Order: sequence, then structure tokens, then C-alpha cells
Amino acid sequence: MTPAPKDPIVPTVPTAFSSLLAEGLFWRYAIKTGSPDEIKKKQPTIIGHMGIAAAMLLAFLIAHFGLGAYISSLQNSWLEIDRVSKTQESKQEEQFRIAQGMIQRVNIAAAIAPVQKDRLLQQFADIQNLETRYLKMTRYFGTEYFVATVMKYICGLIAAVCAFFISRDGWEKSNNSLINIFFVSSIALTYYTDSVGIFKHQANLQTSLDLYLRCISTKNMVLSYYAHKQVKESNSVDQFIASIDTQIEELSRFKWGLDGSLDPSFNSQINRLLKPSEGKGSASSKS
Repeated sequence: MTPAPKDPIVPTVPTAFSSLLAEGLFWRYAIKTGSPDEIKKKQPTIIGHMGIAAAMLLAFLIAHFGLGAYISSLQNSWLEIDRVSKTQESKQEEQFRIAQGMIQRVNIAAAIAPVQKDRLLQQFADIQNLETRYLKMTRYFGTEYFVATVMKYICGLIAAVCAFFISRDGWEKSNNSLINIFFVSSIALTYYTDSVGIFKHQANLQTSLDLYLRCISTKNMVLSYYAHKQVKESNSVDQFIASIDTQIEELSRFKWGLDGSLDPSFNSQINRLLKPSEGKGSASSKS
């Protein structure tokens, strides 16, 4: 007696959906199918390659901005910006009020013309503006140099690992997704390596840091003059104003590190923008 034929098993909805997902849409558009060897290698299609490249670029962007945020938080902690004062502007306003009080005491001790007093205060404000500008530039170039250096090593490590497996199996037998990752990481490595050289992050960082420290030194020298200088005649004030004008002029010259073959006039254009608005000559010429 032959057994009765069993009813065909109808897959449930979840089973059918998972089967469609595993063998249908996803593999159809992302992975090639064919012979067992091709299925084993699971070579990606054009859409698969685009997805791999997009995922890697997104990961690089997240790492780039994440490293930038990390180094910025470290800079805030090292500089104690939030603890010392709420903003850099409020700290400078406090220093400017101190300078005003010092100049007032000097004015009482000697006959300083109002135009000289105004020029002394304007010089102090110009130095403060340059100090703030170079502090921001130092933080920016430091962040860019740190991010580019770390990303260069990350991309280089990924490319080296991919190159190792490709050289072991050969180009013909290597999975195309591995080759895709190798090319994308190599392009990113080239970008970060060239960006450091073209934009001269390290040179700009050193230049802006030096100018920032010189601004602090000049500002302290001006404050010391206000506090300790025994002014006996107006000519000595004019000489001091002229010397500070010269130093402000030197501090305003930022030698921008950039590939000179891109635009030879770039440095002069930048220095023209960085130059603070200040009076011409000493205060005695205005009186």
C-alpha cells in the first residue's frame, strides 16, 4: 500500500521574505551570481562597488570630523577658555579697561595730548585683535594638521592591509570588493598626504603660533610701559608710539604657507586683508 502523497509545504511569509532578501533583490543588485566559484567569491556589481565606496567615504568623513571635534575639545581644555573667561572678547575688554586706567594715570603724571592717548588705546586694541586672530588661526591649522596626519596613517594602514592580501592571492583571484577598498583608501591617502604639502599646515601652524606669542609679548610690553614708564616729555611718548606702530606692522605680515605655483600674489592679498586699520605715523603728526 503506497502512502498518500503529502501536501506541498508552502513557505510562510517570513520564510518567503527572508528567501527573497537572501537570494533575490539584495544579491541581484549587489552581488553577482553564477557558477559555484563565482558565488563563493561573491563579486560585487556596479551598485555594490558604489555602495562600498560610499560607505568608506562616509566612514572617512565621520573620522575626519570626529578627530576635529576631539582636538578642539582638547584645545579648549588646555587653553582653559571656558574656565578663565566666558569668551575671549570679555577677557580682552577687561584688559582694555585696565589699559585705559593705566593711561589715565600716565596722563596725570605727564602732559599727554588727547590724540596721543587715543593712539595708545588704538594700538592696544589693534594688538588685541591680532592676538585673537592668530589664536584662532593657530587652533585651526593645528586641528587641520592633526586630522590630516592621523587620517593619513589610517588610510595608509587600510591600503597596506588590502595590498598584502591582493599580493598574496594575485589581482585575478582577489575579490573585487577588496580591490575597491584598496583604491578608495589609496585615493584618500593621496588626498591627505598632498593636502599637508599643498596647504602647508605645519608651516602655517608654526607661523601663526609665533605671531600669537609675539602679540602677547608686545601687549605685555605696552602694559609695562603704561604701568612703569616715567614720562617726562611728550617726545618720548611719540617715540614709543612710533616703535609700537612698527611692531604692529610687522605682526600684521602673515607669511602664508601655500604652494607658490598656485597663485604668486596670494600672500600679498592675504596680508592686505590682515592689516589692521590704524593711523599713519605717530600721534604728534596728527596734533
